[in-house]
Amino acid sequence: MNRSTVIGIGIVLTTIVFYSMFLWLNITSDSTGSFEDDQLEYLRHYPAIIRNARLLTVFHILLNVCAVTCFIKVRGNSRKASKWLGFLIILNITMLIWQLFSLM
Repeated sequence: MNRSTVIGIGIVLTTIVFYSMFLWLNITSDSTGSFEDDQLEYLRHYPAIIRNARLLTVFHILLNVCAVTCFIKVRGNSRKASKWLGFLIILNITMLIWQLFSLM
């Protein structure tokens, strides 16, 4: 695969996890219900096959790991690209840590 394809895959994976986290924060910030109600509302946005909070969290962790791997693989000598890839790596690691913390 060429460099731009690998970067594109990493960006798509990052976007999926980022959207999920944004969705969760949006649901919980507007909610007046219980945690269980918020969790059910969040899970309704996903297909029935992955409508399990732990399974979904593990899936997002795997997506973060794959995205970080993609970005590290293509990190090159270009200073501008290296800064953006570094930012995306840090963003994915931050989301990964957040996901790991939510499993505890």
